[in-house]
Amino acid sequence: MTGQKFGRLNILEDIGRKHGGVVWRCLCECGNTIEVMAGSLQSGGTQSCGCYNKERLSETHLGVNHHNWKGGITPLNEAVRNCTRYKEWRMSVFQRDNFTCIHCNDSTGGNLIAHHIVRFSVLMEENHITTLEEAIQCEALWNVSNGITFCDKCHCKIHKNRGNKYETI
Repeated sequence: MTGQKFGRLNILEDIGRKHGGVVWRCLCECGNTIEVMAGSLQSGGTQSCGCYNKERLSETHLGVNHHNWKGGITPLNEAVRNCTRYKEWRMSVFQRDNFTCIHCNDSTGGNLIAHHIVRFSVLMEENHITTLEEAIQCEALWNVSNGITFCDKCHCKIHKNRGNKYETI
């Protein structure tokens, strides 16, 4: 089979037997090498190093085709989280909580997160915010009583336990 091509894979050499079949080292068109069972090549089960599936997946599941697409809001969310009003809200939450994680009482100065109790994304959606200006004017986003201070570790626990629009540990 050396020299033959299957899909995007060019057979380079026989590298031995495994599970009763011949294993071939192949060079993919993208430049990666991969070891493949002969039967998988012959059946068409493996036609690339994985690059073909990644390309297909990205074409069919990016942007408007992705199941979590919400109208291209990521740039807006980033703009809101980087604006002065957000930074002021964040600092107010930290000061109120004495720069201490409210869950584990860690105040060693590690990474602290000002976490929205009613999720940021829910507030953005419920208040129909589509511009940075609308976000800055939305008092619900900046309500300090809707914020709590977490360390990185506790904040990760929160997001593992997501369920509804309110998040608790």
